[in-house]
Amino acid sequence: MEEVNTSTLPKEAIQKIYFEEEASRIRKAFANKSDEEDLDYLLHQLQCIKSLMVHLRLPWDRLIPVLFRSFAYYCMRQPDEMVSKRKAYQLTAQLMDSVTFMSQNGRMINALVEFFNHQIDDLDKLLAEEVKTVS
Repeated sequence: MEEVNTSTLPKEAIQKIYFEEEASRIRKAFANKSDEEDLDYLLHQLQCIKSLMVHLRLPWDRLIPVLFRSFAYYCMRQPDEMVSKRKAYQLTAQLMDSVTFMSQNGRMINALVEFFNHQIDDLDKLLAEEVKTVS
């Protein structure tokens, strides 16, 4: 995208440039080639990410014993003999580390949800302005 002197542009134009650039980056990251408009695609992705973050706000610390027992039982009754018990235990330990991280970072997850809420609201306003302008 061309460099633009943003000091002379109105706020709406700056937001549009920002969101279009973000949509372009996300499309590249996910190798998306859909026909959906860039801003609509970005809005959909932001809503999906927000939904993921909302579901990550579980009381993770209460799930640690349940998950550990489940995976320990799975390791003891390993249906696939090709997978070593050591590998299964390592994967279980990695999962427990991730769950512990999630349980200790509720603030970060809440902040991310709030960030995505603001992004979605700003993008909704921008799209509403564009519809108003076109009509």
